[in-house]
Amino acid sequence: MRTARTFEEYIGHLAAFLNGTMLPIDGVAEQLQSFTPLGTHIEKQHEAHTVSTARERFWTGPPEVRLNARELAEAIGKPVSWVHKHTSRKSGLPTLPHAKLGHELIFTVGEVRDWLQNHATTKQPAVINPATIRGPHQIQTTKRHKIKRNGQS
Repeated sequence: MRTARTFEEYIGHLAAFLNGTMLPIDGVAEQLQSFTPLGTHIEKQHEAHTVSTARERFWTGPPEVRLNARELAEAIGKPVSWVHKHTSRKSGLPTLPHAKLGHELIFTVGEVRDWLQNHATTKQPAVINPATIRGPHQIQTTKRHKIKRNGQS
């Protein structure tokens, strides 16, 4: 009997034996170990495409992905307090789109991406007027005085 190249082919060979035929267990075990376990290649492909950080999930993931406040803060590079302030109407700040699940804030990536694009501001570099630049001779210096506190200098 020739060596099977696939698991299915090996099972076919085993089925061809008559009932009650004895086979050496070491040979069977060795042959079975030579095959890739079912699904292993699929798991490896999935691992290669798994996004690991909240920032990556936010910017590259599908728009229906949901994040909590900590994950959103990490994704957009802001502190968690900034995220909480932007979910409160009392703060007077533009409100991030969110939902509450109990006490947990939930954010949908697509909605927050759109919100960030609509609320993003770009800073323009300052225009320097050469007439307002003072030369080194025009800079005034001031003396620093030690302040006495509680009788100490």
